[in-house]
Amino acid sequence: MLLTRRACYGLIAAKHLAEHAGEGSFSAHDLAECYGLPHETLAKVLQRLSTAGVLMSHHGIKGGYTLARDPRYISVFDVIKASEGPRRSGIHGERWRHLESVPGYHQLLMVHQAVADMLRELTIEDCYNLCS
Repeated sequence: MLLTRRACYGLIAAKHLAEHAGEGSFSAHDLAECYGLPHETLAKVLQRLSTAGVLMSHHGIKGGYTLARDPRYISVFDVIKASEGPRRSGIHGERWRHLESVPGYHQLLMVHQAVADMLRELTIEDCYNLCS
């Protein structure tokens, strides 16, 4: 699992929303301006996070995004996976099946699984507390 630009944007947004919970919603524009991120890309990532149930989208003049649930129950893995969207299959995907016979493939698969498990245990609240 690679930590791509989209995944970083999703994690930045989720951490910001956790830090500012109770202050209302934040638009894609607000977050992009705050962190100097490209608005269009961030907007797409926020939409993906909303579709995945990580964020809630609020419409209207004071609309924007908030976390859909307590940051203790949102894993870093969930944010990364949702930020990337459906196109990434990782090393489990069908197009990688031919590599199963390559020496070292199963060890890489074990590393991939260990990293994914750690990211499932790490929450957005943990990230907020680490960086505070």
